[in-house]
Amino acid sequence: MAVVSWTGTTDGDWNTTTNWSTGALPAAGDDVIFNTSSRDVTISSSVAGTTYGSLKILDGFTGSLGVTGTKLEVMATTLLIANDQAKIHLDGHYTTAIITDMFPGTAESANVTFGTSSQFTTLRITGGKGAVEVASAGLTTAQILGANEAVLSVLSTASSFTNILMDSGTLTTAESFTTADVSGGILELTGTAGGTTVNLTSTGGLEHNSTGTVTNLNVFDSACLATTTENATTTGAVFTNTVLFDGVIDERNGAATTTFSNGIVVNGAGTIRPDVSRTLTVT
Repeated sequence: MAVVSWTGTTDGDWNTTTNWSTGALPAAGDDVIFNTSSRDVTISSSVAGTTYGSLKILDGFTGSLGVTGTKLEVMATTLLIANDQAKIHLDGHYTTAIITDMFPGTAESANVTFGTSSQFTTLRITGGKGAVEVASAGLTTAQILGANEAVLSVLSTASSFTNILMDSGTLTTAESFTTADVSGGILELTGTAGGTTVNLTSTGGLEHNSTGTVTNLNVFDSACLATTTENATTTGAVFTNTVLFDGVIDERNGAATTTFSNGIVVNGAGTIRPDVSRTLTVT
């Protein structure tokens, strides 16, 4: 398999052979690299079905791949984004996508976005000071590791996913998930999002601002915080089984009712901050 680099010599068309270091278009299984040129890249549907070995967007490339409205259809087994100069808007399938750096942006104006046809087995963010937006048709595992200033937003147009692993950053999801292990950073539920199990350890936090249900909430360490203080939905936050080993459960919101279906089981020295206007059941 070949290593093929984008030069952007001729124009912004992916299908122009003279835009590539080999003088030929990348083929299935090739390693495709963007590390030079400021030329924005467009793509035709003729390569949408090709799966490359890897797609790497590295320092030195200062253009954009696709735009927010018309994303670039590129598929690869591995995707690596390690660039804080390029705006990247993709709609491909990836077994593993790793982001170590990114163009700065906010959750409202993300400069790294993935469209509704995108699919990931693992999406991992390990660095960067910006926002990633996902409207994915398939996402198995989302991770934010060692990326304190990263924001990952999973939109309501995405499919529900399986695993969340966090030790930093912010992950906001409007889609439901199976298991979230949060040892740092903030996991925020919005819209109708819920989860089967949320485990808060170390300094991890949960902000339940949706109408969805968290079936099992386990709060383990003193620095952890599970809160519904911003929940202003009609239904409010719902927790079915809640165990407080340590840490804080803060449900002082007033604007919405928090429901602990089976009360709160206290197995340690945790703190509960209820709304004074309601009765809170503790077992």
